[in-house]
Amino acid sequence: MFLTEFRAYGKVNLYLSVGEKREDGFHSVESIMHKSDVYDDIIIEKTESKGIQLICSQPEFPCDSSNLIHRAVIGLHEEIGLPIDKLDYGYRITVTKRIPLSGGMGGGSANAGYTLRHLNIALGEPLSVDKLAGIAARLGSDVPFFVYGEDAMIATGRGEIMEKCPSLPPCRMEFRSCGKKPSTGAMYAALDAMRVSDSLKADGANAPTLNDMLCALESGDLHRISKAVYNSFTRVFAKLTEECYPGPYTVIDQLKREGAVVAFLCGSGPTVCGLFPPD
Repeated sequence: MFLTEFRAYGKVNLYLSVGEKREDGFHSVESIMHKSDVYDDIIIEKTESKGIQLICSQPEFPCDSSNLIHRAVIGLHEEIGLPIDKLDYGYRITVTKRIPLSGGMGGGSANAGYTLRHLNIALGEPLSVDKLAGIAARLGSDVPFFVYGEDAMIATGRGEIMEKCPSLPPCRMEFRSCGKKPSTGAMYAALDAMRVSDSLKADGANAPTLNDMLCALESGDLHRISKAVYNSFTRVFAKLTEECYPGPYTVIDQLKREGAVVAFLCGSGPTVCGLFPPD
């Protein structure tokens, strides 16, 4: 039986500053996350057979219990006191992927966050958005962004503390890959190693601040926004992939030559987003 259908939009990071490693093992961050115009389609159906069945045509997409969608459904049902294994029905969830897998656009997190939001609605909204965000934060630092459904939000803490902020003015997004991404662990380790080096200090000394980006967004001027874009991972990604082509700076330059007002790495990569004037 059909239950709900929705789009799960990915994200870009207009601003991403990664701080020191915290005692809990996470890094502190200051980020502005913005909804992308690339999305996955998700259909949820109730089934007579118990359990959760995930279906996706992409072979790289994990359809087992490790998938964040699976964990989101279980977490929601536990929170409302109706554990999945006690139900007399199950779910079939079909995902049509468009967001690049492991591309830095939060595809898995988007799938989980939007599933929490829309399944909660389909079940009569037993949980508040803040309760859903609590479940989301246990799944991943950026999952809460997708629960709130805002166009843009400030993320602090380890990325899970969210606050609404101004969004981009009308513009067109275009995405390119800059090659194979190093593991996220390797990216953070390299960032920590570079933190004490002159190169990272020089990079950060003149870097825009979170407030610079907030003021730029408030102005609604895409050119001003372009001067406030920042991502701690760009230099790290370039260093770890310097033997590979094209690399983030090459792709950023390509997009600018094609008319992008600004181009930047999405999250920890490898996707690069270019912002163009609206058509």
